[in-house]
Amino acid sequence: MDWMTQGTRISGNVCYNNELADLFSEVNHGPYLVDNNIFLSPHSLKIQSEGGAFVHNLISGIVHVWPEPNRFTPYFLPHSTHIKGLTTIFGGDDRYYNNIFVGRRYKSDGPDYHYGLAGYNDARLPVWIEGNLYYNEARPSDKDKKSVSTSTYDPDLSLLEEDGHGYLQFTFHESYYRHQVEIITTEILGMAKIPKARFDHPDSSPLKIDRDYFGTLRTDRRNHAGPFSALNKGKVVLGVW
Repeated sequence: MDWMTQGTRISGNVCYNNELADLFSEVNHGPYLVDNNIFLSPHSLKIQSEGGAFVHNLISGIVHVWPEPNRFTPYFLPHSTHIKGLTTIFGGDDRYYNNIFVGRRYKSDGPDYHYGLAGYNDARLPVWIEGNLYYNEARPSDKDKKSVSTSTYDPDLSLLEEDGHGYLQFTFHESYYRHQVEIITTEILGMAKIPKARFDHPDSSPLKIDRDYFGTLRTDRRNHAGPFSALNKGKVVLGVW
């Protein structure tokens, strides 16, 4: 997603076996929303942007975050392609709510590559990080709130392809079932700093991320981190396509 991602929503995808990354957000200023996705490649996210919101995703690869001080790219009036200004990428101004991060046994490529969100520890702009779960060597950032980290627990996450269907298999830690999180709304996500635009629907109406990957309704009493709102305990096998 390159430099005109403002106003985009990336929702309900399964991404795997990608060489570069499942999602590369390049020199964007936001707002853009990434919710209810399943990212399974060795590199899940490459974020050379700001103003993104990542909500209720399952992220099992490396997260690489870095600024871009030498490239000036446009930002727009809200819900428009009329250019408001040009600026570089300072880094930060991102939101991560209610995601599950799972470390894998792939080799990290350098100090700025992390399983989890430690790459945001030195972000120049503020970030909002809350309600995330971290497993199997995935690490929270210094700015996490209300997170649960069980770094030694391996949920044995795998994807099986059979007869044109994909089956996601895992066994989440007991902490998953105890960890209740908020339903995320336009009000909670706030406004992207550079374009001064809200995370909302194309018609400017407020959004509420109250449906999971399967379209099941989330409620205040049944709302967990990750893209699935209701799971049985023990080993889970889900048909994801």
